[in-house]
Amino acid sequence: MSDSYSEFGAPLQSATNSNNVVTIVGECAYKCIQFAFFIFNALYFIVGGTVLSFGIWLHINRKLGVVEYVHLTGLSVYLNGELFLIVVGIVTCLSSTIGFCGLRGTNLCIIVSYTVLLLITLATQLAVLIITNIYKNHIEKQLSSSFYNALNKYAEPNFESLTQSIDILQKSFGCCGSDTYKDWLKTNWGYLHNNTVPKSCCLMPYEKLCNKNISENQSYIYLNGCHYYIRKYLIENLHIIGGFGVWIIILEVLCIFFSIYLIIQIRKEESNAKIGQLEDFYDENYFKDE
Repeated sequence: MSDSYSEFGAPLQSATNSNNVVTIVGECAYKCIQFAFFIFNALYFIVGGTVLSFGIWLHINRKLGVVEYVHLTGLSVYLNGELFLIVVGIVTCLSSTIGFCGLRGTNLCIIVSYTVLLLITLATQLAVLIITNIYKNHIEKQLSSSFYNALNKYAEPNFESLTQSIDILQKSFGCCGSDTYKDWLKTNWGYLHNNTVPKSCCLMPYEKLCNKNISENQSYIYLNGCHYYIRKYLIENLHIIGGFGVWIIILEVLCIFFSIYLIIQIRKEESNAKIGQLEDFYDENYFKDE
């Protein structure tokens, strides 16, 4: 018996090879599902590459001072979003590549592995999104209190890195204090430097004594606090990550559906082919006996 060929050019083996079995029975329906699987898997690969690229872009274009600040204040959960995008992008591209390999050779083992990998990835992504939404409000409150507490450690011994991060943040975002520049007056640093804010609160370019006597002259400093800008920057990144996550989950569900259908179809065709071989065997023996 000669081998049949799929639309992707791969030979379809007989039932003797359990890893590559597709018969002509139900060929039209099978090819339609196979084509749909190819399209959605291709979209899955494209989205995975986009997510990976965006995660790398976010990592490269981090706002100055944010990385150091969130690490020093124990809020590194915000930065894990970029790592999450990069990991998801890599896993998505690898998964879709495995799917293409299984589809090309109609390999049951590879398609099953692809489906299991998608199910694990889907479960992980759902868990991360749910946990992030549950603790979102808690994290935002922690962000507000942690920044105010950080101001009290400004210029203290052994807090040089935190001091530098706060200065970079205030310059980068164009802000001063937590909620307002007046927050500095209530800090330990403010008690030691009466009616003064750090030099990093000054508008660029610096004016001489721009951070002095601020109760009477605020025209040379930033008036708005940094908490709003930091929160906006970090939360917007999380929203973008969540948006990508939703689209990936939708594509994963569709790919899982089509891969399961392919598995069922291949197993069904494999079973039918074996039954056909048994019938041929009995027919040959029967006619020999005749």
